[in-house]
Amino acid sequence: VMVWLLGHYPLEGSVKEIAFHLETGVAEFLHDLPHCLDTQAEDSLAQKIVAYTEFGVTADFAERLAVLSLAASSPDIIVLSSQTGFSILEVGTLYFLISSRFRFRFLRDQVRMLPALSSWSRNQISGLLEDLYTNQGELVHKVLTYAKESGLDLTQGSVNLLSKWELNHSDNIKRFDRILAEANV
Repeated sequence: VMVWLLGHYPLEGSVKEIAFHLETGVAEFLHDLPHCLDTQAEDSLAQKIVAYTEFGVTADFAERLAVLSLAASSPDIIVLSSQTGFSILEVGTLYFLISSRFRFRFLRDQVRMLPALSSWSRNQISGLLEDLYTNQGELVHKVLTYAKESGLDLTQGSVNLLSKWELNHSDNIKRFDRILAEANV
């Protein structure tokens, strides 16, 4: 967590102020989480809950464990919210939508399945995962910046905003979709 804070979080103010901002942001994120998830994220969460209950843990504990994997994205969402002025709910909804649309979750799952036979390969896997999270955050930031510059808000939803952004970047999106199709992703 400390490495992420030093690398990504605007370290302005005291440590106490930063901790308070993150604490309140995480609480808001966890409260809004059920409303942020798209269908793919909901399915992934449900599958994790089932997997944990099959290990013999209670349903409540299984749900809390499954939410932890999603909560790992909360610092990125909190920072994006504070940078752009959009609410944590709005940023979180777009974050998970972009994760599904551009297959970030799938790509991270594929990276996690790579064999980590040495400290070097474990470091490379960690680096790839960090790059995917960074790229996802940067893409969310670009879409939110586009919204602000275009005078758009999220009252019509993240799907509508993302569709408009994709139309505005259609050449790149077509190339990206073609690459994923060729890679059978």
